[in-house]
Amino acid sequence: LGFRLVPPVVYRTVNGMEGSLQKLIKDSSIAKRLKWRGTVKPEELTKAAIFDYLLDVKDRRGDNFLVNQASGKIWLIDHDYWMFLNEILRSDILQETQTRGLNHITPETQSALERFITSITPLIIGAKSEVVKIVKKAQERAKLILDKGKIPS
Repeated sequence: LGFRLVPPVVYRTVNGMEGSLQKLIKDSSIAKRLKWRGTVKPEELTKAAIFDYLLDVKDRRGDNFLVNQASGKIWLIDHDYWMFLNEILRSDILQETQTRGLNHITPETQSALERFITSITPLIIGAKSEVVKIVKKAQERAKLILDKGKIPS
């Protein structure tokens, strides 16, 4: 999408164990330690909500994103599989976006979603079935956002 919300991640094998390493984001804090709702730029919040809506993230709580209070920048972190399975929770970011009426897409986010939809095939070639399922669902949700002109509630 080009939203620049997720810090770069690389996979590494250390002492025979596979894992991922995410770039350290300086000058940002875990959101649950902050009063983030008043400091995040509206466009950052909307982009993060689109990301969470597309992937059907249900566990985007204050532990799962960082905020730079000085710049209003948001960083989405800790994307474990459980985020997608918990039917009880809903993303704090999605809820805040709806509450503040920031769920309408801009020309920039419309272009990003259109690019995403047309780039699905290369993303899923040779991918695991779970990944294909998530990406296809994200494609459907992207089309729904474009049809409605906003993130559905």
